[in-house]
Amino acid sequence: VVAAVQETDQLTSFVVQTILTVDDFLMFKAMMVRRNIDLTNQVLEAVEQMRIESSAGSKSKGGKGSSGGGAGVAGSGPSITSQAAANSEEAGALKDAMDLSTRLAAEWSEADRLRGAMRALQLEDEEEALPAAIAASLREAAKYDTELADIAQAGMQAVVDGAG
Repeated sequence: VVAAVQETDQLTSFVVQTILTVDDFLMFKAMMVRRNIDLTNQVLEAVEQMRIESSAGSKSKGGKGSSGGGAGVAGSGPSITSQAAANSEEAGALKDAMDLSTRLAAEWSEADRLRGAMRALQLEDEEEALPAAIAASLREAAKYDTELADIAQAGMQAVVDGAG
């Protein structure tokens, strides 16, 4: 009987630990998803800011070159170089954002796969644990009823002894 109770306690402990592990994993996943979304938004904001600065810089340089006659050709050299550098930086930032997005998608896919596996294990454990839990509950109820009967009988015996 003691071995069966210990086995049930171990099984119950395992089921509770598994449920808590799934809950911790889901909370961790939610935190990581939020963090990755924040990072993606930061990258996109940085790309947008660089694009705005690049277009503002090319407009201001283009305006000066057009009013200077022959100086416009000389002034367009650095402008083209700076535009190429800005485009290169923008392309790099976009590539980084795409890489991050791809990694996020892979992580989400893996997390979904793990969650499915954990749920399948949890269902298997629940199917095995349910009969054991019901049996333990019935044993506890019988033990409780026996203890109540013993207490009632001891009370009656005390009344009989006190009256006699």
